[in-house]
Amino acid sequence: MSRDHYGTNRDQSEYYGALQNLVDSLFPDDEYELGDAGAVTSDAGTAATGDAAPGAVDAAAAFGVSERAASLLGLAALVPAAEAEPAEAPGPTVRRLDAVLAAEAADLPDDLIRIVKLLPPGDYTRERLCTQLNSALTGHAWGQVYGTVE
Repeated sequence: MSRDHYGTNRDQSEYYGALQNLVDSLFPDDEYELGDAGAVTSDAGTAATGDAAPGAVDAAAAFGVSERAASLLGLAALVPAAEAEPAEAPGPTVRRLDAVLAAEAADLPDDLIRIVKLLPPGDYTRERLCTQLNSALTGHAWGQVYGTVE
Protein backbone atom coordinates (compact mmCIF):
# COMPACT_ATOMS: atom_id res chain seq x y z
CA MET A 1 0.00 0.00 0.00
CA SER A 2 1.94 2.97 -1.26
CA ARG A 3 1.10 6.57 -0.52
CA ASP A 4 1.63 9.16 -3.19
CA HIS A 5 1.57 12.04 -0.73
CA TYR A 6 4.23 12.56 1.89
CA GLY A 7 4.21 15.25 4.51
CA THR A 8 1.63 16.60 6.89
CA ASN A 9 -2.10 16.81 6.38
CA ARG A 10 -1.69 20.57 6.03
CA ASP A 11 0.28 20.40 2.79
CA GLN A 12 -1.71 20.31 -0.43
CA SER A 13 -1.01 17.41 -2.73
CA GLU A 14 -0.34 17.78 -6.41
CA TYR A 15 -3.71 16.01 -6.78
CA TYR A 16 -5.56 18.74 -4.89
CA GLY A 17 -8.95 19.17 -6.58
CA ALA A 18 -8.73 15.90 -8.51
CA LEU A 19 -11.93 14.56 -6.93
CA GLN A 20 -13.74 17.78 -7.84
CA ASN A 21 -12.65 17.27 -11.44
CA LEU A 22 -13.89 13.68 -11.21
CA VAL A 23 -17.34 14.76 -9.98
CA ASP A 24 -17.51 17.46 -12.66
CA SER A 25 -16.72 14.86 -15.33
CA LEU A 26 -19.45 12.53 -14.02
CA PHE A 27 -22.04 15.35 -14.03
CA PRO A 28 -20.98 17.46 -17.05
CA ASP A 29 -24.19 19.44 -17.56
CA ASP A 30 -24.48 20.48 -13.92
CA GLU A 31 -28.29 20.51 -14.23
CA TYR A 32 -28.67 20.19 -10.49
CA GLU A 33 -28.39 23.67 -9.00
CA LEU A 34 -28.93 24.27 -5.31
CA GLY A 35 -29.97 27.93 -5.70
CA ASP A 36 -33.76 27.78 -5.32
CA ALA A 37 -34.15 24.13 -4.36
CA GLY A 38 -35.56 25.05 -0.96
CA ALA A 39 -38.38 27.21 -2.32
CA VAL A 40 -41.76 26.13 -0.98
CA THR A 41 -44.81 26.29 -3.15
CA SER A 42 -48.29 26.31 -1.66
CA ASP A 43 -51.47 24.71 -2.89
CA ALA A 44 -53.70 27.28 -4.60
CA GLY A 45 -56.82 25.96 -2.85
CA THR A 46 -55.47 26.27 0.66
CA ALA A 47 -53.75 29.55 -0.04
CA ALA A 48 -57.00 31.16 -1.12
CA THR A 49 -59.04 30.01 1.88
CA GLY A 50 -56.42 29.92 4.62
CA ASP A 51 -58.12 27.33 6.85
CA ALA A 52 -59.76 25.07 4.24
CA ALA A 53 -58.79 21.43 4.14
CA PRO A 54 -56.84 20.12 1.14
CA GLY A 55 -59.28 19.26 -1.64
CA ALA A 56 -62.01 21.52 -0.26
CA VAL A 57 -61.95 23.66 -3.41
CA ASP A 58 -62.77 20.67 -5.62
CA ALA A 59 -65.44 19.42 -3.17
CA ALA A 60 -67.06 22.85 -2.97
CA ALA A 61 -67.29 22.99 -6.74
CA ALA A 62 -68.66 19.44 -6.97
CA PHE A 63 -71.36 19.87 -4.29
CA GLY A 64 -72.19 23.52 -4.86
CA VAL A 65 -71.35 24.69 -1.33
CA SER A 66 -68.82 27.10 0.08
CA GLU A 67 -65.23 25.98 0.57
CA ARG A 68 -65.59 26.43 4.32
CA ALA A 69 -68.65 24.17 4.41
CA ALA A 70 -66.93 21.57 2.25
CA SER A 71 -63.98 21.66 4.61
CA LEU A 72 -66.08 21.35 7.77
CA LEU A 73 -68.24 18.54 6.38
CA GLY A 74 -65.26 16.58 5.04
CA LEU A 75 -66.66 16.47 1.54
CA ALA A 76 -63.17 16.30 0.04
CA ALA A 77 -63.11 12.58 0.89
CA LEU A 78 -66.11 12.01 -1.38
CA VAL A 79 -64.56 13.67 -4.42
CA PRO A 80 -61.94 11.72 -6.38
CA ALA A 81 -58.60 13.38 -5.90
CA ALA A 82 -57.10 15.07 -8.91
CA GLU A 83 -53.91 13.44 -10.03
CA ALA A 84 -51.02 15.18 -8.42
CA GLU A 85 -48.13 16.26 -10.58
CA PRO A 86 -45.30 13.77 -10.41
CA ALA A 87 -42.53 14.71 -8.03
CA GLU A 88 -39.60 16.40 -9.69
CA ALA A 89 -36.74 14.03 -10.35
CA PRO A 90 -33.71 14.60 -8.14
CA GLY A 91 -31.46 15.03 -11.14
CA PRO A 92 -29.12 12.79 -13.07
CA THR A 93 -27.55 9.87 -11.26
CA VAL A 94 -24.42 7.78 -11.64
CA ARG A 95 -23.67 4.35 -10.28
CA ARG A 96 -20.85 3.57 -7.86
CA LEU A 97 -19.16 1.51 -10.56
CA ASP A 98 -19.11 4.55 -12.88
CA ALA A 99 -17.37 6.59 -10.19
CA VAL A 100 -14.77 3.87 -9.52
CA LEU A 101 -14.04 3.40 -13.22
CA ALA A 102 -13.75 7.16 -13.74
CA ALA A 103 -11.31 7.40 -10.80
CA GLU A 104 -9.17 4.62 -12.20
CA ALA A 105 -9.29 6.07 -15.71
CA ALA A 106 -8.20 9.46 -14.36
CA ASP A 107 -5.10 7.76 -12.93
CA LEU A 108 -5.73 9.07 -9.42
CA PRO A 109 -3.36 8.14 -6.61
CA ASP A 110 -4.12 5.07 -4.49
CA ASP A 111 -5.42 7.19 -1.60
CA LEU A 112 -8.11 8.79 -3.73
CA ILE A 113 -9.07 5.55 -5.44
CA ARG A 114 -9.58 4.03 -2.00
CA ILE A 115 -11.80 6.99 -1.07
CA VAL A 116 -13.95 6.40 -4.16
CA LYS A 117 -14.07 2.65 -3.50
CA LEU A 118 -15.48 3.39 -0.03
CA LEU A 119 -18.74 4.47 -1.68
CA PRO A 120 -21.60 2.11 -0.82
CA PRO A 121 -23.26 0.42 -3.81
CA GLY A 122 -26.10 2.33 -5.41
CA ASP A 123 -27.06 5.28 -7.55
CA TYR A 124 -25.82 8.74 -6.66
CA THR A 125 -27.04 12.21 -7.44
CA ARG A 126 -24.35 14.86 -7.48
CA GLU A 127 -25.30 16.03 -3.98
CA ARG A 128 -25.24 12.53 -2.50
CA LEU A 129 -21.96 11.64 -4.20
CA CYS A 130 -20.30 14.80 -2.88
CA THR A 131 -21.61 14.12 0.61
CA GLN A 132 -20.24 10.58 0.61
CA LEU A 133 -16.84 11.59 -0.78
CA ASN A 134 -16.52 14.50 1.64
CA SER A 135 -17.40 12.21 4.53
CA ALA A 136 -14.64 9.78 3.60
CA LEU A 137 -12.13 12.60 3.02
CA THR A 138 -12.95 14.12 6.39
CA GLY A 139 -12.76 10.74 8.12
CA HIS A 140 -9.23 10.27 6.80
CA ALA A 141 -8.30 13.92 7.52
CA TRP A 142 -7.42 14.42 3.85
CA GLY A 143 -9.74 17.35 3.12
CA GLN A 144 -6.91 19.88 3.16
CA VAL A 145 -4.55 17.57 1.29
CA TYR A 146 -6.82 16.57 -1.60
CA GLY A 147 -9.64 19.13 -1.31
CA THR A 148 -13.34 18.57 -0.79
CA VAL A 149 -15.99 18.41 -3.50
CA GLU A 150 -19.11 20.44 -4.20
